[in-house]
Amino acid sequence: MGQSKIIDAFYHSCCGGATSNNEDVWKGSEPIPYLREQDDSNSQYDFCQQSPDYEGRFKIGKRELGDILAERLGQGQILGAFWDLKIKERAPAERVKKFIVLFENKSLDISGEEFYLMLGKSVGWHRFKSTRFFIHKIKGGYYFTGRELGHGVGLCQWGAKGRAEKGHNYKEILYHYFPNTEIERR
Repeated sequence: MGQSKIIDAFYHSCCGGATSNNEDVWKGSEPIPYLREQDDSNSQYDFCQQSPDYEGRFKIGKRELGDILAERLGQGQILGAFWDLKIKERAPAERVKKFIVLFENKSLDISGEEFYLMLGKSVGWHRFKSTRFFIHKIKGGYYFTGRELGHGVGLCQWGAKGRAEKGHNYKEILYHYFPNTEIERR
C-alpha cells in the first residue's frame, strides 16, 4: 500500500451554485481529481444562496476600464485607445476562461483569472467578485452581473454552511467538495 497524501484543500466564499474544475480557473494547471466541478444545488435550493455575495453587479466606465487594462497589459507597448472587451471562452460552470481585449493598435488575449485579478486589485475584491459573470455594454461603459465571490475551486464556505443547516454532516460536506478523497486520522 502506498502512502496517502494530504490534499490542497482550496476554498472560496461563495460559488453561486456550482464549483469549478481547477484547470478551468487557473491557467496552465493540470486537472486534479479532487478539484472537480460540483453542482452546489438541489432542485429547489442553491446551498450558498444565503451569502450576501451570491449575486453581484458592478458598473465601470469605458475609460476607467481601458486605463486599468492598458496599465496592467501595456508593459511598454503602445496600445492606443481602448476599444472593447469580449468574452472568447467560458468554462462549464459559466466562469469566463478567456477574453480578447481590443485596443486601437493591438488585440490581446487574457485569461479570466488575469482579468479578475487586474480588476479586483484595482477596484476592490467586493466590487468585482469573480470570473462568473456576464458583460452588458451600457452608455459610457460596462455593467457586469454575476454570481459568487472568489475563484470557485474546492469548498464553497457558504455552501458548506447551507449544507450543514440542511442536515449534512462534515464527511458528506467534505466528500461533496473534494470527491475522490478519503478522510483518515493521522
